[in-house]
Amino acid sequence: PINNKDYHGRVMCEAGFEQHPMALKAGLQKCELVMLRLYSGPMFAQYNGKMRAFLRCVQEILPKDRKGLGPALVMAAMEAARKRMGSEYVTSILVLVSALLKLRTVCPLPPGRKVFRGFAGLETPQCFKFQDDRGNQGGVEFGFLSTSTCEQQAIGYIAFDKGMPQLYEMDLGQIDRGADLSWISYFPGEAEVLLPPLSSLEATGAARFKNVLWRDAAGETSLPK
Repeated sequence: PINNKDYHGRVMCEAGFEQHPMALKAGLQKCELVMLRLYSGPMFAQYNGKMRAFLRCVQEILPKDRKGLGPALVMAAMEAARKRMGSEYVTSILVLVSALLKLRTVCPLPPGRKVFRGFAGLETPQCFKFQDDRGNQGGVEFGFLSTSTCEQQAIGYIAFDKGMPQLYEMDLGQIDRGADLSWISYFPGEAEVLLPPLSSLEATGAARFKNVLWRDAAGETSLPK
């Protein structure tokens, strides 16, 4: 059976996740439920690390001058990267994607249709700062995209000591939507909404700057340095 307790040992579903209304409504199989549970724990770092490493490998194989780069060359580079990196986690990732595609079709949109993602220590890519010659501004996330419906939860994941703290506010809609994992996550309080790999993110407004309050390990609330 699938462990039905959260991180604190509290039972989340007496009948088990296979009988949870969301699982039944989405038609999730046991293997898909297992993958959702694993992702909500420490395995998220393994799956995302593998996919992002694959992208870096493809970029290393492609020529530096990418003007007029055709799809055939890109596909060849992807195949070469696959052979170089092996097939670790391929089945796990495919099953997890299948679970997300099923689940997100039955999940209601979050309040205000907004989710949040906080991070630090990474410079915003130029493609998010400026429009290209076709008017596009944004990029594609190669891994799974974890977000939260709670802004404070997202802020809590910002390691301010790393510098360059950022909080993304994302709009979801009838087509662009994620899967609510709060009913099956080891950490239901995170209010996680997970989007599948290769999600396209478009910058639609200017960056906003504001002071945020955060609570440190001692419980003291202060402004981040």
